[in-house]
Parts: sequence; structure tokens; C-alpha cells
Amino acid sequence: MPLTESGEDVLANMQEQYGDEKGKEVFYASINKGKKGSEKWHGGKKRHARGRRRGLRHQAKAKGLRRGDFREDVRATM
Repeated sequence: MPLTESGEDVLANMQEQYGDEKGKEVFYASINKGKKGSEKWHGGKKRHARGRRRGLRHQAKAKGLRRGDFREDVRATM
């Protein structure tokens, strides 16, 4: 994942504070967690094209519904 100029600065600061290896771990953990402002540090994370559909399927299964029924349930609450 390519880093932006600000990402390189933040990575350098974290490596200075935590050491080389631990600094990288903390930096990339912050990106993976979605820490506020971390989207500016790298080129961006690609979203899966069917991510929304998979999310609905997971939520519907948790409620014991089919995905189509869950969509109707969500629309009714909006």
C-alpha cells in the first residue's frame, strides 16, 4: 500500500517513538482499525464490490431472516 507524504511523516514519528518494528506495527494497526485521519496516510482501501450485500446477509442471518426479508425490514424502519 503506497503511503502519502503525511503517512510517511506519521510512520517516521511512530518509529521514532516506538522503535522501527513496533512503530510499523502500530502504524498499520491504526490504519486497519480505521483510526480517525488514517485514510489520509495511504492510497486508500479497496472495498469489495459485494460488501454491502454480504453485510445484509450477515445481519439477516443474525435475526433469523432471509436477506430479502431483512431489506424490507430495514426499509420499514427508515
